[in-house]
Amino acid sequence: MHYSAFLQQHHTSLSHAQWLRLRYVERQLLWERKITSRMIAEEFGVSPQQARTDVRAYQELAPGNVLDQDGGRKGYFPSDTFIPVLLGDNDLVWRATAEFQPPHAAHAQEIPIIHRAVPSRTLAVFLSAIERQGQVQARYASMEHPEGKSRTLTPTVIITVNGRQHVRAYDWGSSAFKDFVLARFLGLPELIAPSAAPPHEDTAWEITLPVRFIVNPALSKAQQGVIERDYLLEPREFSIRAPMIFYLCPENNLPKTDDEYAQAINPSGQGPFVYPVLAVHAQTGEPIHKYRYAGDPKQS
Repeated sequence: MHYSAFLQQHHTSLSHAQWLRLRYVERQLLWERKITSRMIAEEFGVSPQQARTDVRAYQELAPGNVLDQDGGRKGYFPSDTFIPVLLGDNDLVWRATAEFQPPHAAHAQEIPIIHRAVPSRTLAVFLSAIERQGQVQARYASMEHPEGKSRTLTPTVIITVNGRQHVRAYDWGSSAFKDFVLARFLGLPELIAPSAAPPHEDTAWEITLPVRFIVNPALSKAQQGVIERDYLLEPREFSIRAPMIFYLCPENNLPKTDDEYAQAINPSGQGPFVYPVLAVHAQTGEPIHKYRYAGDPKQS
């Protein structure tokens, strides 16, 4: 939600600076599950008194969203019924709260990018369910069931991939842990807490793998130098949970099957140009896509 749209919707004289601070309050409540006046003061360089005023202003703007304390801990916490009012459905709620616009100048041109939807109200319900270890009753639309199908889910983590949020959850209908695109839930899911825990652990999620980005060795030394300058391969080596390899490969133009990897390392074809960067297991050197089902009992 842009500042101008906020003013029209709420008919308030809230300054742009305070609006940014209140968005920060809401972002902290949504993602970090806590806000203190000290956080606001340190983030924006305002006095503690102004920070406390901001929290009160947010409570007036979004009554019922904030708990003054939780189990004796100091600070402010999201209620079970927390719903964002300042972070619109398609705001970049994960990385920033301010409005960022591309430069409007003849010497700077930007190609439009089709962005993924960010349903912040749905996101808030799932984050509350994760925090409360609860279940969610929801209707989920997929390509197989575009009209929607009822699901009972126990969510465990939110995964962000290229601006799109997924929730990993135990699906009681299929007795398996799966990933669901947040934007595909129809209506607002219902939080049920407390509720029963899943009957088994998410074994695949507990497996972490060491990954290394490498420039495709099928390229010539000179061509490898071009790619080294073209890509910021940082961090060059990192750890990733096994189920997230499913997203790592396509989102970074990495081979995701044996056939694609064979094509990528064939120096006589176009594969090295299609896949100039590869991802391998940092210890075994094997292509990382081979580990995408590690720990998944249904794929073993």
